[in-house]
This record gives sequence, C-alpha cells and structure tokens, in this order.
Amino acid sequence: MTGRLWAVTFLKVIVSKIWKRIPWVHTGVLLGYVLLTLAMTWPLITKLSTHMAGEDIDVWLNQWATWWMEKALKDRLDLYHTDYILYPQGASLVFFSFSHLNSAISLLVAPFIGDLAAYNVTILLAFALSGFNMYLLVARLTNTRAAAFIAGLVFAFNPYHTSEAIHLHLVSTQWMPLFILSLTEMIRHKGEKGHRHVWLAALWFVLTALSGWHLVTMLACLTALYLLYYTIVERGGWSLRVFGRLLLFAVVVIAALAPLLWPIVYEMLTVETAMMVTDSYKVYGNDLISFLLPAKQNPVLGPLVSDLRLQNHAMEEHPSYLGYVSLALAIIGVVTASREARFWLLTGVAFFIASLGLHVAFRDARLHAFQLPWAIPITRLLRHPFRLGVIVFFSLSVLVSFGTRWLYRWTVSRGKMLALLALSIVTALLLLEYLFLPFPVTAPRQSAFIDRLAREEGEFAVADFPMGRQQAKFYMFFQTVHGHRIVDAHLSRPPDDQYAFVDANPLLGPLRAGLAPDLTLDVEEELAELDALGIRYIILHKPLIPPQELDAWRGRMAHLLPVFYEDEWLIAYRVASGLPGESSSEETRQVNVRLGNHIHLQSYRLNSASARAGDVLKVTLQWKADEPISENYHVFVHLQDEQGSLVAQHDAPPANGTCPTWTWQGGEIVQDDHTIILGPDVPATTYTLSVGMYDILTGTRLPAVESTGERLVDDRVVLQEIVVISPN
Repeated sequence: MTGRLWAVTFLKVIVSKIWKRIPWVHTGVLLGYVLLTLAMTWPLITKLSTHMAGEDIDVWLNQWATWWMEKALKDRLDLYHTDYILYPQGASLVFFSFSHLNSAISLLVAPFIGDLAAYNVTILLAFALSGFNMYLLVARLTNTRAAAFIAGLVFAFNPYHTSEAIHLHLVSTQWMPLFILSLTEMIRHKGEKGHRHVWLAALWFVLTALSGWHLVTMLACLTALYLLYYTIVERGGWSLRVFGRLLLFAVVVIAALAPLLWPIVYEMLTVETAMMVTDSYKVYGNDLISFLLPAKQNPVLGPLVSDLRLQNHAMEEHPSYLGYVSLALAIIGVVTASREARFWLLTGVAFFIASLGLHVAFRDARLHAFQLPWAIPITRLLRHPFRLGVIVFFSLSVLVSFGTRWLYRWTVSRGKMLALLALSIVTALLLLEYLFLPFPVTAPRQSAFIDRLAREEGEFAVADFPMGRQQAKFYMFFQTVHGHRIVDAHLSRPPDDQYAFVDANPLLGPLRAGLAPDLTLDVEEELAELDALGIRYIILHKPLIPPQELDAWRGRMAHLLPVFYEDEWLIAYRVASGLPGESSSEETRQVNVRLGNHIHLQSYRLNSASARAGDVLKVTLQWKADEPISENYHVFVHLQDEQGSLVAQHDAPPANGTCPTWTWQGGEIVQDDHTIILGPDVPATTYTLSVGMYDILTGTRLPAVESTGERLVDDRVVLQEIVVISPN
C-alpha cells in the first residue's frame, strides 16, 4: 500500500468514527432552534450591525457594561470603583447590572463582526440556547424528544423572555436548565459518575451568575426549593456521598465567584445605601390578567384584546402571557403525570404568587391595601417582582412537556402521521400565541461632536444636561464612543449623595435643577474651578429637552459661555472659552511619610488652602512603592474640625481605581487625585486635612511612620489646615 493510499484510508476511518459519534438528532434540534430564533426575532438578523436588539432606553446602557469591562481589563482599573462616571467624586459599581459572560463573548467576537453585531449575537444565542438546553433537560425528564422540543419553545420564546431582550442580565437564561439537569443527576445518581455532575452543576451555576446576578439569585431559590422538596416530599436519602457532592459543589462555586461576589457582600454589610429601598410606586408586579392577555406586540392576537389593555406600562412592555395552548398542555401534564409534575406545579404556583409583587392586582385595581410581606425582600433583591416570571415560565415549560408527552403517546398509538400532525398544530399555535413581531430594535444615533471628542487629546470630563437617571443612560452610551469621563451616571442602586458635587457647585447645581445660576456670581472664578477639575465641556442634548424649554436652556447658558458647537443633536460649550487664561498650578509640598512597610507618601498638592461652603478641594498625592505591592489598599482623605469630627471625606483606590495598589511595582511613583466636596452648611472655621491608607478587606489602617521613626496618631498623615471662610 502506497503512502498516499494509506493516508486516504486512515482519514476515511477517522472521519467515519467522528461521523458516528456526532449526535445528529441533537444537532438537528439545535439548528431548528437557531432557525426559529432568527424567525421569532425578525428583522434583527437583517440589522445585525446597524441596530441594537430591543426598543427601550435600557438598551443604550448595555453597551457601557462591555466597554467598561474592556477598559478596566486593558488599563488594569478597579472594576467596581471608578471616577469615569459621576466625575469627580466617582461611583461604586458593585450593584451595576453587569453580564460578564456576555460582555466576554462580545469582546471576543467584536474584532471580527463589530461591536453592535457582537452584542446582538449574544441576544440571539440567549434565545437559541435557552430553547435547546431546556430541550436537553426535558428529554431527560420525559424521555420524549417531541415533548422536550415543545418545552424548549415555551422557555425560549414566551413573551416575557422576548421582552427582556433589552436586559442582557435577564434574557440570558440558557444555563439554568443545564444546571437543574446536573443538580438532579448529582443528587440521584448513586454511582461514581455522579461526581462528574458536581463539576457540571458548578459550571452551569457559575455561568448563570456571570450572565446576571438576578438570574443566579432566582436559580438559588429554585435550588433551595428543590432540595427542600426532595427531603420532605420525596423523602430522599441523604447519604454521606450526596452530602459530599453538595459540599464540593458549594466550595467550587464560592471559590469561582468570590472575586466578583465579595465586593458586593462587603458593600452590603458596610454601606448604608447599599441595599436600596425602592419606593412602592416604582415596584412592579404582575397583574393577574396579564397572564391571560396576549402581548400587545403580537400582530395577530394583540389587536383582538386592545380594549383590555393595562394602564401599567411595565406590564405592557413585559407581558407575562402564559398562552392558552401552554396552559392546556400543562393541565394535561399535571393530570396525567401528577407525581412527576408535582414539584414543578408547586414551584410554578409559588413563583406565580411571588411575581404579583406588593399587592395583588386585577386590571390595574389593587385587591387589598396591605403589602404582601414576602414581596419586600424580593423588591430589595430584584426590584421588580414580575422578573420572577423567569421561573414561572421555567416551571410551565416542564409541565407543558408532560402534557405533550401524553398527547404524543396517545396520537402515535393511532398512527405516526396523526402524531406528526398533532405536534405540528401544537407548535404552530404555540408560536402564534407567542409572536412578538416585528422584533423591536433601536438604531443608535449621535452627534458628530461625540466622535470629535473621541479624537480630542488629553484627559478631561464632560457635563451632560439635562441630568437624571434615565438621561444618563444615553450619556454612558456616548461615553463608549468618546471615552472621556462624565459627570452624570445611571446606577442600579444610586447613593443618596449621587449628585453631591453637582448640587454643591454654583454653576452646575442650578442647571441640574433647571434653573439659571446666580447672576451675581463671579462666573470666571467658577469656570476656573471647573477647568481646574478637568471639566472641559458642558453639553445640552436637544432630544432630551422638551422643545418648549430649549430656549430657556439657551438663555441660562448664554450668561455663562458662548456656544462652541451646535448641530441637530446637541449644543456644546467649552469651559475654557469663558476664562481669560490658563489656571495656575498649585505648589507641591514635601511630606516623606512611610505607610506600612513599602509605601511612601512623598508629597502633595492642594488647589487652595482656603475655601467656602460648597467649594471643591482637589488634593493630589504622590506615592512611591519600594517593592511590588500585592495587597489592595484604599486611600482616605479626611477633613476634620477641632474636635476631630469628620466634616468631609473622599475614600477611593489610588487614582480613583485607575492604578490600584496591587498593580504597583518597586520604584513606581503614582499620582493620586482626590476631590473633597464641602457641603453647603459647613461652618466657617479652621479644619485639618489628613490622609492615610487602609486594607479594603479588613478596614485596618496601615501604620503611618515619620522619617524620624515616630508613629503618627491614628495612622493618619496631617497635611495642613484648611480655612473655610464666610461667603460674605
């Protein structure tokens, strides 16, 4: 046999073995879900590179999460603390709605297909894989592929899931079915192979967490219910082997998620505003009738029930329509497979009730005045209880599979053609009820000035107006284009002092309130203060200002600055154009104090030794590391009165997270800017300005030692006195 003939024969054998090992049925099913995803999200595939999936203001914010993750990784910044938003005071991002896994996928794909297309691909994957992975779970539970396929349709394309395409951290449900599959195998499998499912369960759980904290919270609740049900109702045997598997699972999950989860837990335990208390009128639960009304986005069934539409905007935009075909199959499943369906029925009912929110409502009318007690913790964790619809439809999908299995067995016993016809009709009716077409998309639009900012050199900040929680979503999207710091921000759980700097500033504060600044102010002095802080532009965004108010905004700004740039989208004002010359630099003062074993505070600069209530003090510290630092330290800058009471402060990682201590190398010198905002009611007297460092994990301050070897009191370095003068 010649060498070529031998190679061809060998290749044929290899290809034959691979061909036989490919699960062609599963591959065909996955392809089916992919094609159905493209159809049910039409016309998204035709606008993959020009539009964003979803038509809601929130879609503008999704791009920022991926942009910030990439910037934090490339520039070695603190992922959870930054002054790139809410400049100059900075913001905590521990409660920001990240979807780390989807951001990672986008970053991997974007170089080949572009940022928008990469983002849309993650949305399409969420639909296709949610359906396919539910198919895999139900195929194991029912041993009926036809039933599993129908269950996947319910889970992937129900109207609530489609509506959440605007939220990456809520639409990415694809790993949840695989986790439940591995969890059940891990507990019930008696052999050694059960250990493999421990690692698989941990993998799917971690992937769910990396897709969204909301989803993993719901999945953890579902897991707890399953373990409780297995123990009490099924009276499952808890052997040492099962306990060992659960323990190993917990250890693996905690170890994998600890770096991302610990900052969240730490802030919840240490910061009073971490657990945001949401006003009840801003919390939305499902209306009872919403489960029975086809979505208004359904082009066929929606118009038929237009007279029954709800006034509740959230329910209209996030429909929880179960579908009458799904309900009928679920009822059949409960009747014909009562033992198998029992857990999923109990789970579905429990999450159905929990999703109703603080009050049970029917057609917008509350049926009682008191708040449901279990809804309060739900609002703290998920904000809107209707989001529990994820588990409602998860349970419904499994119940539907039991009903479909009975239907398939009954029809196939009377002929395969009848079974095929029945399943085809069920599929068509189910998809008809779940239509959400045309799938909503958003075309990103921005001024050419935003692109111009991206090309402008230097580090500076932009103050966008009008300010607010919703408007800031647009500004954060624009930031992904121009890359500079912004004064406004949208935070999932905003602190009470979110606008402390803006409100204390004599120019920006009135503008945020929609008022004209005080005409008696020394405008040049106030503009110089903004310029010294690095705020280079004030921008008015025309589409976000009511047309009847635009002239009033022009009038307010006319007293401050000339127009620098204007087009149909915005009016830009350059802060420096209102100044007669460049601001002078501050004097550098030497310190030379050692903190800990390997860090020295060499010097500092201060923009002013005197100030008025409402002013901003800018302190620049210069640190030097003697050796590489592996710990994560934060810097505190305190302003205290004569009694030692804290009047104002700024705590942050060095350089506001752009140069955390764990990245410092031996001999490295770090410039560290801090901004202290004096409140409007600070008394006119003399204060002490001091600085230091502390371990972020323990809160313990680093020992501060002078060059003489003397340890400083309270391990704080006193820089100088600050005189707050009377405004008169």
